[in-house]
Amino acid sequence: MLTRIERSLVVGILFAALVLLAGATAHASTLNVTYDGVSGSNPTLNINDAALGSVTGYIDPYNGNIGPQSVLLWCVDPDHDAPPAGTTWTVNVATPGNLGSMTTTSQVINNGLSASAANTLYGEMAALIMLMDNPSNSALTDQEIQGAIWQLSDGFNASNQPYLTFPSPPSVPSGTFQGAVTGYETWAANHVAASGFEILTDVNEKSAGRGAYQEYIVLTPEPSTLLLMGLGLMALFCHSRRKGSLAPVLS
Repeated sequence: MLTRIERSLVVGILFAALVLLAGATAHASTLNVTYDGVSGSNPTLNINDAALGSVTGYIDPYNGNIGPQSVLLWCVDPDHDAPPAGTTWTVNVATPGNLGSMTTTSQVINNGLSASAANTLYGEMAALIMLMDNPSNSALTDQEIQGAIWQLSDGFNASNQPYLTFPSPPSVPSGTFQGAVTGYETWAANHVAASGFEILTDVNEKSAGRGAYQEYIVLTPEPSTLLLMGLGLMALFCHSRRKGSLAPVLS
């Protein structure tokens, strides 16, 4: 039988898990985000943007903070600049499946998509980010995946030609890079993420236009994962106590 202190510890573990669960699923409609710079050292990706011309973009996600919580900000917006390091700004939060929240995203405001179409497109980009969030990826793989994310974000013309293209890296045969990018786009269309992420869009997107800060996706833990983590911690604690109580008998 558990002592009062042990019962308190179990209750504390479950409470912590429930707090994490609530934090992952109950964000406000707007948040303050602080940008702290690029998180890694992967190569950049050169792009040719119909709106901006020749641009160099970072592949690695950016470090940031939402309140006291550190997050990785994955850029899904090649048409806007990142804020200066240390900047805090306010974003609208869009959640997959919540079509009302999708109306505040760049895809709806700037690209004219319906909320439903934007919901699907962000699910494709989030799936690619989850694929990219793998430390064993090569730099080239990350470049190809990021290329697919940005090309999907920028869209295609009436002839289905992308507005954003890439001069292939010097080490890659001509056409190979774009072929890989297209392959990842096809993969994403069949693996649309329905949860596990949120979209952060500058609240000034509509009024400031291209003067607003970049739009980002933040990966969020699945609620079931958080709950299982809490239950796992409780089970580990109870198992450790049981082993300790049997030790004198077994010895």
